[in-house]
Amino acid sequence: MGEDTGETNQSYLEKITPKDLVMFSSSARKIIAKNDFSYLDVDYDLQLPDQKQQDSIRVWGLPQARLQDPVPLGVLLGFSGASIFNFFRRRPALTSIHLHLLSSLAIAGIAKLGYAKFEDYRTQRELVIWDYVKKHPKDFPEVFNPPKKYKDLLLSWRPVR
Repeated sequence: MGEDTGETNQSYLEKITPKDLVMFSSSARKIIAKNDFSYLDVDYDLQLPDQKQQDSIRVWGLPQARLQDPVPLGVLLGFSGASIFNFFRRRPALTSIHLHLLSSLAIAGIAKLGYAKFEDYRTQRELVIWDYVKKHPKDFPEVFNPPKKYKDLLLSWRPVR
């Protein structure tokens, strides 16, 4: 029925390197490289910044606070939530500063924990996908074979004049 070329999953793994796994996040790539590419004798525990971390470094070494990050977003939502709460109580927006501080810290902490849980979930999901790809290499030739070039796909063409 199917062709059996005699290649095992390990021989398929030897065709690719960790840098070929660009479809996975950096945390999943690090785990995959540690588990599946240990024969390369490369230390993957280096704490080198990835591209996202390099983009967020400022001049004086202070990290850039982006609004999409969970902690600044949680602080902003907590502060604005306390202001809206004061508005509905018909008080000035910035009164009861302890309410602003507590709500900002609580929502920032919840946002950070939620984001960490989501990152762990995403990493686990990507590792399950990689495990499936690794166990079924014939279903994913684009991962294990070098990409085809146009010169290999197109027929030779010579204009007739």
